[in-house]
Amino acid sequence: MLAWLKYNQELLPALRKQARKTPRIEGAKARLADVQGYIKMLTRYLRHGDWCSNFYGKDQEFKTKWKVIKK
Repeated sequence: MLAWLKYNQELLPALRKQARKTPRIEGAKARLADVQGYIKMLTRYLRHGDWCSNFYGKDQEFKTKWKVIKK
């Protein structure tokens, strides 16, 4: 989990640079917002133990399988 957090934090400077470039790179702002949101979810999980994202993994490559435990 900490490795995922570190990896995504290392991506931020390059993504910020891409989002600021004059000839806009397609989807750069969206990717930046996606990574920033994922970092927030990872830190929330590490602080509170509650996973609130539909995806997990280093690059959010896996889909979370939700399970109802009580109705």
